[in-house]
Amino acid sequence: MIRGLWVLLATLLLGGCDLCWPRGGSLGAQCSGAADDDDTSDDDDTSDDDDTGDDDDAGDDDDATSDPCDGDFGGSVIDAAGYVVHCVEPDTFWMGSPTTDPDGRPDELMHRVQITRPFLLGRTEVTQVLWQEVWGAPVSSCLYGCSDTHPANSVSWLAAVEWLNILSVAEGLEPVYDLDTLPNDAVADWSANGWRLPTEAEWEFAARAGEVEAFSGSDDWELVAWCGGAADPPYEARSVGEKAGNLWDFVDMSGNVAEWVWDVDGDYPSSGTDVDPTGPGPQGFTRVHRGGNFAATNAVECRAARRYSSFTTDTNWNRGFRIARTVD
Repeated sequence: MIRGLWVLLATLLLGGCDLCWPRGGSLGAQCSGAADDDDTSDDDDTSDDDDTGDDDDAGDDDDATSDPCDGDFGGSVIDAAGYVVHCVEPDTFWMGSPTTDPDGRPDELMHRVQITRPFLLGRTEVTQVLWQEVWGAPVSSCLYGCSDTHPANSVSWLAAVEWLNILSVAEGLEPVYDLDTLPNDAVADWSANGWRLPTEAEWEFAARAGEVEAFSGSDDWELVAWCGGAADPPYEARSVGEKAGNLWDFVDMSGNVAEWVWDVDGDYPSSGTDVDPTGPGPQGFTRVHRGGNFAATNAVECRAARRYSSFTTDTNWNRGFRIARTVD
């Protein structure tokens, strides 16, 4: 039998059969044919770790599909004011409050929302120094807190969108808002690359930062919010960033000053997944603001799900905003 095996082996070798390892051949020859480790279906070719479907080619982390949030997204005016923006990756989340929340309200109906585009959002509310860099003058008399690092307050929704257009032009971007078509309102061009207000969904997505705490960054409002009497005395807004931020490093999304968003006031959808929502209607004289404010006497008013609305012309002293922009 042993002699028969030697005969068989000799026949194979003399017949030109190229045995190789690791597929069972001799250690002296490595595979180099069409179906081996150095060709089209192997570890070093088109379907492997070094070619088109791998970590170093068109479908990987180092090629055509680079991270859209990998870059410098400031601008000369923004940088001069020391203002910081963060890039938010798209995802799906639950917006609103569950029926089990004892502080929940009927207008906070929990529903599924999908954000499909990355966007930029100010780490803080727009500061007074940034406002003046763009506007050329203070926004208010600073009765309720005045310094370069205090949030701009007493800002109407109309003033905010006009200011954002001016900022966009100053940074060489396309203005988002048409302020001439309708009285006391604006029309948004969502294809423009300029600065804008966040949508209500974008605002809550960033405020929650993937978590489910009652407030932005914590279930303990005193850690994250100037709210519920925490700012008294003195009875005024505080410099941005004095409280802790959330997991994505956004600060003051609960408390300090309330923040205008784009959306017209209205009901949330009751079923399905809402994709990139911009509110119940494109136009309206009543717009949403979120986050509560320092003047709130009860901390529940600064919950991440809490919603408020006011007329677009309202210049309440406890209201400001933060900037947003879609990442191309």
